[in-house]
Amino acid sequence: MKYIIQLKHEEDRVSGMPQSSRIHPRMCRTLRTKTSIIAGCLLAAWSSASVFAQSDSFDMAMKSLREGHHTKAATLFRKAARDGNQDAFYMLGVMHQTGFGVKRSDRDAAILFRHIALKGHARAQTKLGALYAAGRGVKMSKMLAVMWYDVAAMNKSKEAPDLRAKLAIGMKPDVTQRASEKARDCFISKYKNCD
Repeated sequence: MKYIIQLKHEEDRVSGMPQSSRIHPRMCRTLRTKTSIIAGCLLAAWSSASVFAQSDSFDMAMKSLREGHHTKAATLFRKAARDGNQDAFYMLGVMHQTGFGVKRSDRDAAILFRHIALKGHARAQTKLGALYAAGRGVKMSKMLAVMWYDVAAMNKSKEAPDLRAKLAIGMKPDVTQRASEKARDCFISKYKNCD
């Protein structure tokens, strides 16, 4: 059975990115293998992440990922992360979450997401909220999930408000209120009071 996925990128999402990080329309071709589907998902995750200063290692990692060299990509993402590239931490977290190019580990993904969530990375904050909501890699805590979704929303995450609303439906109002207060404290303190 052929697995087919069409990568679509809206021009308004791409227009704010540096030329070197844009995905060329010729690259948005039909992908035909499971591996390529996962690579497409990883590329989509990166393209929707906020763009920070890109390093040579990060650019080479993205090229390796596009070419299907996933283990090499993970090695290069690690190097870029050591150089301080937040998007590299994010991509490593996604790779650990999926087990793509590295050993699958929700715990390692949570550690990576938390590291850059505490630096203001909205996509990582949203991912961390989802891990808390599901109890994957961290102890399940709907209150902390709501808190991280609120913090991500304060950082202009488009996904976080919907995820928070869905999660809050079954929660007591005083718990969501406490989570929102913790989120405000976390955000105002520049991520020093997030525990």
